[in-house]
Amino acid sequence: MILSNLFTSSYSNPTNSSSAGNTPSADVMAKVSKIMQAQTTDAPKLNAALASDNTTLSGLGKMLNALTSFQSVAKSLSGSGATALPSSQLLNNVTDLVSTYNSLNASLKGLQQGDLKANGSAARIQAQLARAFSSLSNGTAGSASLTLASIGITTQKNGDLAIDTTKLQAAINANPGNVSKLFSSSGKGIADNLVSLLQGMVGSSGSIQKDTAAITKDISTINTKKSNLAKALTNQANALVKAYSSQQSSTTGTNGSLSLFSLLDQ
Repeated sequence: MILSNLFTSSYSNPTNSSSAGNTPSADVMAKVSKIMQAQTTDAPKLNAALASDNTTLSGLGKMLNALTSFQSVAKSLSGSGATALPSSQLLNNVTDLVSTYNSLNASLKGLQQGDLKANGSAARIQAQLARAFSSLSNGTAGSASLTLASIGITTQKNGDLAIDTTKLQAAINANPGNVSKLFSSSGKGIADNLVSLLQGMVGSSGSIQKDTAAITKDISTINTKKSNLAKALTNQANALVKAYSSQQSSTTGTNGSLSLFSLLDQ
């Protein structure tokens, strides 16, 4: 309320008004009204946009963390090291992959209803992962004619993965090497493909980082606008009060300075 406070203090107090002729003209009052309107409409709009951007930025950070965690688990089944895993570790890693994916799926759903409700990135990424699993589930790897379903992993209607631990354990007991190849096989296994897909999302040039950079830039722009608005309101209010308290002309500033009207139009 910078302008209204200054204006009210100068013209509502009789000691600050030297004469009735010092009353602002209709033109000046119209300009004052315009400035005060900026105070009551522009500032709240900027604050609302800033709050929305900060919420989105927080949501992108949460999504990045969830995807990074899932990528880390996928990496444990990807690459040449995965084929050398002992049977017990292989079972644990595959189980972790399913569990972590389900947690990720829940996080993406929550973000779509929460922090990223106004942003489509969570829905887009969830759809990409669903398509990837649907495609990978039907594929085979290496020399083993295996699929996720054949080792006890299936996709549910809600997008989560279900795991039949008994069936998975049996597949590992029968041939752990073939199960490993299902997930990692010269860069074409299920985990190999997931790691590559996730890198396109969480990497330094991935989609989340691009979205984050865009939101961060927008926040900076909004903060600049807020600062400029506050400065403009203060300068214009001070110029108006000074003009009338000094009984200056409404069109000429002191010592050849900018006119009051030009200040009000900034």
